[in-house]
Amino acid sequence: MLSSRPCLLAALACSCAAPTTRAADLEPAPDPAAQSPVGLTEEALRIHRSALVFDGHNDLPWQIRRRAGGSFDELDIAQAQPDLHTDIPRLREGGVGAQFWSVYVPAAYEHPVRDVLEQIDLVHRMVRRYPETFELAVTADDVERIHAEGRIASLIGVEGGHMMASCGAPRTWPASSGRGPTPCADGPRIARNPPCGRARRYDPGTRGGHP
Repeated sequence: MLSSRPCLLAALACSCAAPTTRAADLEPAPDPAAQSPVGLTEEALRIHRSALVFDGHNDLPWQIRRRAGGSFDELDIAQAQPDLHTDIPRLREGGVGAQFWSVYVPAAYEHPVRDVLEQIDLVHRMVRRYPETFELAVTADDVERIHAEGRIASLIGVEGGHMMASCGAPRTWPASSGRGPTPCADGPRIARNPPCGRARRYDPGTRGGHP
């Protein structure tokens, strides 16, 4: 929970109605190259810019670790990075006001608790490296203040129950700004996470977990 007071953040509702087969479902998907470009109206831009755009999951820290050994000298996100999904120019262009940075390491790693602390540190280093763009946030008040100052509020979400090797490990995360654990993240690592492994079954065909 970001703070004790209500947090005015938008949530997307998912419909769980049973699927039905329609004639349109049997038609082949249209060729994207044959479709007309999507038009973006000034009204749509005005609504977008008036809102706090809050991205709930971004794996950039893992990409920095995997591609550059955690070095922002080797991979400077202040510059356009076409091989990545995220860089500062695109965050700014998209109007992102707040971001949950996912700190993740594969379950196959021998020391996931140590490694996730390194990933938390990577986010801290990123914020220090680009202070004109990012600031750490741990409360809803932080998010609103940082956004009002024209920077991107940065929160940290720990992804994967394998990082909780003991009850003591998660207690250390708030001291490092770690929030929002997702203990049952989908993927083969569920089998390495006993609490999730009992509750969910990994389906290689959909790359997802099922009850």
